[in-house]
Amino acid sequence: MAMYEHDQQFKDKAPIWRAALRDAANLSGLHFKGDEFEYEFIERVTKQVLAIIKEDTLPALADYPVRAESREQASFDSFSSFSSLSRQYQHHVFLNFRGFDTRYRFTGTLFKALRDKKIHTFMDDVGLHRGNDISRTLVEAIKGSRIAIIVLSENYADSTYCLDELVKILECHESDGQIVFPVFYAVDHNVVRFQRGSYGVAMARHEEKFKDHPSKVQKWKWALHQVANFTGFVFEGNKYEHEFIGKIVEVVSREIKRVSLLADYPIGLESQVSQVKSLLFSDGYDGVHMVGIHGNAGSGKTTIAHAVFHLIANGFGSMCFLENVRENSYKHGLVHLQNILLANIFERKNLKSTSVEHGISTIKHWLQQKKILLILDDVDKLEQLQALTGKNDWFGSGTRVIVTTRNKNLLVWHGIEKIYEMENSYPVNTLEMESNIATSDGKENRDQLSEENTFGEQVNSF
Repeated sequence: MAMYEHDQQFKDKAPIWRAALRDAANLSGLHFKGDEFEYEFIERVTKQVLAIIKEDTLPALADYPVRAESREQASFDSFSSFSSLSRQYQHHVFLNFRGFDTRYRFTGTLFKALRDKKIHTFMDDVGLHRGNDISRTLVEAIKGSRIAIIVLSENYADSTYCLDELVKILECHESDGQIVFPVFYAVDHNVVRFQRGSYGVAMARHEEKFKDHPSKVQKWKWALHQVANFTGFVFEGNKYEHEFIGKIVEVVSREIKRVSLLADYPIGLESQVSQVKSLLFSDGYDGVHMVGIHGNAGSGKTTIAHAVFHLIANGFGSMCFLENVRENSYKHGLVHLQNILLANIFERKNLKSTSVEHGISTIKHWLQQKKILLILDDVDKLEQLQALTGKNDWFGSGTRVIVTTRNKNLLVWHGIEKIYEMENSYPVNTLEMESNIATSDGKENRDQLSEENTFGEQVNSF
């Protein structure tokens, strides 16, 4: 058809094009038939090209989707390789997709990209789809995954297996907080949300087929409507697919780094964690707010800070937990801590401070538009707060900062009014505080410190 049209429009060039196509078809080459993973085919092409240019080394290939019989061993091997995997979660990511549409192309390439980043990903094998319901293996894989990625393609709703998996994923989201990322792969949100187009046709067929089980179809419709309301990724076909996949992998990597797969904390701390969280958001979700946790050594300040960090991290674009600020500032200096902060927030930018003053300027410049979660653990000098968290205008709206310390006066002097007191905590004396303050306004500071006991602050008031 194409060449016929060219014959009419380009009478001089069309014969040359036809000859070129014939010659190309006679060359020895590679044939992609669509019955293998596209990334495997691309690797074969790459291997031949490298052989031609005399390159004899190739990067190690990522693992491919495992067969059912080898999956148990693969899970065991990967468990020892991922320090972040916990007793609760066996996989970082579960892929839910319509195999007919995307198995050997988009989803297969996404799977490889995730595995290349050491993200343990469950991608089912065709053999696991037997009978009328999803297998127990798939149910356990869904329940054992921290993140679910749903690839919503043109024919996704045709598959009752996909829909059953989707219902289970949303149940896990509700009960266990499983993170859900829909990928709208050449499909509009509203087509999924309201079951229009191919989704409407598919659901009409399901209603006819399962007319004796209307509740099943209603669950599927509800699940499609719900998943379309999640924040996800939209691929419209006008960008390079590898760039789109790279964006997904970047976000998933950040989520894996952000939230340890084991976010549990010792029994009995639930109330304290809840109270600190209440302090953080007592004035709403906008603005920049700092909360202090004050207590003796060994009182559990760091444990609570960790628990709150894991509990709320999903709501922030970037995060940093600076542990042992006191010890690390003595050993390595404040510039070292500033560089750790910048490296955690900006993984791909080579931002380095050369002095405390330069670090302050860099942090203020780069973080003013970012909503971050920052934990400064075990602070013992005011200069540490001044170098790392400064004033509220250093950060973007929505930022939350938690500071743990044995010295309550540090929090007061830095202007942190919301303070959670650990049990049996005690104040440090004014002389100790004065030795920790790095400022030129000595007399004014001492006058204010002498009034610290009457300073009005919010302590354990919720």
